[in-house]
Amino acid sequence: MNVKMSAITKIADSQIRYQEERRQLLMDAAAEVIARQGLRSTSMDDISASLGMTKIVLYRTFGTKDKLIDSILKRITDEFLSVDALQIQEYGDRLQRYLDISRKHENSTRILLLQTPYDEKYNKPYKKLNAQLVKRTMERIKQRQKAGETECGLDVKFVSESIVSFVLVSISRWLKHGKRNQDSEFVQWMLVSRAAMENPGMVPVEHRGDN
Repeated sequence: MNVKMSAITKIADSQIRYQEERRQLLMDAAAEVIARQGLRSTSMDDISASLGMTKIVLYRTFGTKDKLIDSILKRITDEFLSVDALQIQEYGDRLQRYLDISRKHENSTRILLLQTPYDEKYNKPYKKLNAQLVKRTMERIKQRQKAGETECGLDVKFVSESIVSFVLVSISRWLKHGKRNQDSEFVQWMLVSRAAMENPGMVPVEHRGDN
């Protein structure tokens, strides 16, 4: 490759990086508006006004409001699933990574976990995330059962669905009410709670008869 072609390639690569970085920033800004106003209540006019730009920029970048929302939801869903796919031995480390992603894209996470689950139009990314996490949780519990590392006596699918639901709901509520400087304590609380759900026999229960 000659010097001229090398320079052209570098310029092209720089432009691509700039466009992608700009796209990511636009998604972050749009997610802030949508998280505050709601999926259905937010218009492209609302988003463009908040950004201080014409909505033509948004349409040129994403096409439509629905495609913009799809981009926001796909990004956060893919990041969750990528982290979950990592070979991590300690479940506490996995939970911490979930929370790190949630903090990094807080508004996108709030939209995904709080607004989409019961919205028939926008709930596909949430359903995908939930289904994949349940499947992988089931696989991990079964692996621990074979290795004698867990005494989970309940139906594995039920336990996995309960754990995933608990983790996602807890994260969504913590983003709303929790403090960053207490994130580590929150992760420990989730870790202990998840272990109790998988092995209820390990947690002492006080049985009281009727008086």
